Amino acid sequence: MKKRILTIVAVIALAIVTIIGLVACNPKEVSGFDIDLAKAIFEKEGIEVVTRKIDWSKKEIELNSGKIDLVWNGLTITDDRKETMQISIPYLTNEQAVVVKGENASKYTKLADLAGKKVAVEDGSAGEETAQDIKDNKNININIKEISAQIDALIEVKSGQSDVAIIDSTMAGYLLNQKDGSYTDLKIVTISDYEQIREEYGVAAKKGNEKLIDFINTKLVELQDTTYSQVAEKYGLSDRKVKMTWTSSLKGDEWKNELKNKKKVVIGYTVNAPMGIELDK
Repeated sequence: MKKRILTIVAVIALAIVTIIGLVACNPKEVSGFDIDLAKAIFEKEGIEVVTRKIDWSKKEIELNSGKIDLVWNGLTITDDRKETMQISIPYLTNEQAVVVKGENASKYTKLADLAGKKVAVEDGSAGEETAQDIKDNKNININIKEISAQIDALIEVKSGQSDVAIIDSTMAGYLLNQKDGSYTDLKIVTISDYEQIREEYGVAAKKGNEKLIDFINTKLVELQDTTYSQVAEKYGLSDRKVKMTWTSSLKGDEWKNELKNKKKVVIGYTVNAPMGIELDK
């Protein structure tokens, strides 16, 4: 009897762990430019793409732990990130956008106008780096508020909890122009005395995983005149495309050794429209 009870408990425990694992990996259906492009690349090879929502500030930890295979979610390529992750060739351009309430837009035209303001940014993002640069190198005393996701930085401004959000221009431009009007009361402003640096997005794997990134680079180049362009047009990103070139060192199916016996690739994402969009199932 005791042995039977232990067996039942073990089965229930296993079921709970399985359910938790499934929920953690893919609680919602996810689409978007990055997700659609990843699926076009991997599913053609018979490999399922699974999405896992992550804390953006812990993306390197997620990669190194093996919980995810790739960060494919509007990742800005930087020298620091190249030191900690294996990053692909650039596949899309971006810059940071300064977003405020539309009714206050005329009040923000130069850096000095940001002084004393609360600025919401995603923790560990290029937006945070921009805000830090404004504070440390431009000597503008702003109050930086680190938020868990870029969408939450926008909500901070919409609700009045923060004065300004600094987020990816790809996301700001997409959301502020949605027909549902959720963010039409917000506006992107140009700070005349602050030069925005062009950024480039890349796909990241665990440092040293050169073959997997080599494979992705090869496929990005192969698809740039077909699927890549079609997906960019679908999400209004055609003007952000880049011309990609890459000479692969792989032979045959050598890249598949990087996935060993896996039949799926797990992609880490945050809610970052139009790169990663959660849909209700």
